[in-house]
Amino acid sequence: MRPGISLFNGWPETLHVGHSFLKLVAMYAAAFLPVVTGLDRQAAVLHPFGPRSAGRKLLGVAWGLSLLLASPQALPLTSWITG
Repeated sequence: MRPGISLFNGWPETLHVGHSFLKLVAMYAAAFLPVVTGLDRQAAVLHPFGPRSAGRKLLGVAWGLSLLLASPQALPLTSWITG
């Protein structure tokens, strides 16, 4: 591959935007999901026979936050530049 040539040169704008969005969703999810796992394990140790529905709610919050924080990347860059 020659210097200065990008793998994304022939891609339409929607694929550029989608690729960037999914990269950020994965990054945020990789940060939030271990936290949710730790909180679920803590709840299991402290309350071994208690209800376990909070884990699913926390998992939904983690994915929701990942999508929310990555959402600015879902807008095409040209809309920011051209206004």
